[in-house]
This record gives sequence, structure tokens and C-alpha cells, in this order.
Amino acid sequence: MNRKLEQLREILSAEFDLHTELLERAREKQDAIIALDIEKVDDLVAAEELLVGAVYVKEEERLGLVGEICGQAGIDPKKVKMSDVITIAKGDIKVELARLKKDLKSVIREVASVNDLSCQILEDSIAHVNGFFSLITAVNTAHMTYQADGRKARPDSVSLLDHSA
Repeated sequence: MNRKLEQLREILSAEFDLHTELLERAREKQDAIIALDIEKVDDLVAAEELLVGAVYVKEEERLGLVGEICGQAGIDPKKVKMSDVITIAKGDIKVELARLKKDLKSVIREVASVNDLSCQILEDSIAHVNGFFSLITAVNTAHMTYQADGRKARPDSVSLLDHSA
């Protein structure tokens, strides 16, 4: 059991490192969004995709290992929480697993927060651009002769110069 708990600690530590790297990329991406550096944003999104793939692999490993640990401890793996696994552990590994749980939750929340702010920045930028385009494409319809569908917008005007005497 202790070997499996040590393996779990290693997996959680690797997940923490991957999420920390993901947080760094998310912050860089946010700076690139603000700087309107689209090429850098594209490169950072590609790097994030690779990191997310690596997190997925580690998460699959973690789930399999937790299933094994639960099987040995007589706990239903579908209902297990990290705190249940920590309860099984003893000594230093218990302390380390508790610290990793706290650290992982913190970094995951920070990644979500940075990504939420980046989304808000993008939404605000899009609204600003749309507003700008609305301003430059706005037309004073009072002086239009034709509508967008080709119909006359206003009746022909009568002018004294147009009539014969």
C-alpha cells in the first residue's frame, strides 16, 4: 500500500508541475492578448494544448492508481475523494498528499481565474471592435436615395428647376 501511495504522490507532484506550467502559459497568453500579439497567442494555445494532453495522461494514471488503492482499502473508487485516500496514508506521505491536494486545488483555481479574465478581455475587445465597426458603417438614412434592397428610400423630390414653365 505504501508503494502505491508513493506512486500517487509522484503522480500528483507531476500534475502540480504541469498545472503550474499551464498557469505560466495562461498568464503569458493573457499578456499576449492585451498586446494584440496574435502569433504569440497562437503559439501559447498550442503549448497549452500539449500541457492539457499531458495532464490528461497523468489524470488517467491517477484514477487507475486510486482505483487500486481503494480496492485494497475496501473503498468504492467511484465515490472516493482525495481526503479519503489521505486518511488511509500514514506519516510523511499523509502530510505530503495533503499538501499536494491543497497546492493542486490552488493552482487549478488560479488557472481558471486567469483564463476567465482572458475570456473577459477577449469579449470586451470584440464588443469594442464591433462598436467601432458600427460607428464607421453607420449611415445617415435621411439622405439615402436607395435602401439596401434596392428600393427607393424616399420619394423623388420636387424641385422648381425640374419643371418646365
